[in-house]
Amino acid sequence: MARLIEEYLQGVPGLEEPDGELALKAMEAQHGIFVERARQIHSFSHLTLQEYFAALYVVENENRGSVERLMLFVADDRWRELFLLTAGMLADATEFFELFLQAVNQMVAEDEQLLARLVWVEEKGARTQLPYKPAASRAFLFYYALDHDRTLPLVDHLLIRKSTFRLTRNHDGTFTITSIPIPSLDLARALDLALTSALDLKRVLANAGITARAIQIAERLGLKEMQAELQKLVVPEADMVDSPEGWQAFTSKWGEILDKYRDDWDPHRKVQLDEKEIELFTQLSKEQVDKLTRYFDANLLLVRCLEVAYVPNRQAIEDRILLPPS
Repeated sequence: MARLIEEYLQGVPGLEEPDGELALKAMEAQHGIFVERARQIHSFSHLTLQEYFAALYVVENENRGSVERLMLFVADDRWRELFLLTAGMLADATEFFELFLQAVNQMVAEDEQLLARLVWVEEKGARTQLPYKPAASRAFLFYYALDHDRTLPLVDHLLIRKSTFRLTRNHDGTFTITSIPIPSLDLARALDLALTSALDLKRVLANAGITARAIQIAERLGLKEMQAELQKLVVPEADMVDSPEGWQAFTSKWGEILDKYRDDWDPHRKVQLDEKEIELFTQLSKEQVDKLTRYFDANLLLVRCLEVAYVPNRQAIEDRILLPPS
């Protein structure tokens, strides 16, 4: 490192005898860019710089197999930023995503039970014909089927937890909603805005801010009659928090409106599962549930990379997500 700095400084006018070692010590002490990890071994102090130059190396050595080697870490969260940076730097990331899809498929390729579930999701999606993008529909069907199974070893596992949010009532009577990550559902949301909007309606509760959000979602989904009825609702004043009658009447009317149009917006109403289909998702081991979680996380990372990358045909890549390996 000191030698490289010294070679660079020799080209700077006015420096007769540049000292690379002294310059390196000054950079370490005054700027904090480098730190000495061991004797004569330096590295960047900030992880962001390490990740940037690592991604730059991957891009510059694409023809030497660097992208293929990167895919060995597709299930490792510590490499997430490197994947995103690499995807964003590539002039054309088509080959990057081809290798990414292969690596994700390999995560489940040797598990016959999980492969059977991927086949079911593909076939069920084709028969059901949900009004969403194919990959988003498959992700939602996975979530929906897992949510129906009460025999899984880890009922509270994040992948199958029924509630996708945690609700806290504040002192002023409003509500705070904190999202709980569910990999399969997060993937469905990332793939299709219309499905995201429909699922958001299930999170809407009675307060002024959330009511406005529900009206926006109804408008986005083209549900004009539902939008008009929501706009007629009068939200109780904040000082009525301690008077339950007003809030009960409001929430009752609120629920009536959402239920009235539920068949138009709720994706759960568009899917029917018989006992045999539900049984397909029984007898999953803890290891298989964990593997599914990593599989969905990797697919979600793929979608995030698509958001920052250039590819000539994004839809062609999306359409292959959550399909059984060919």
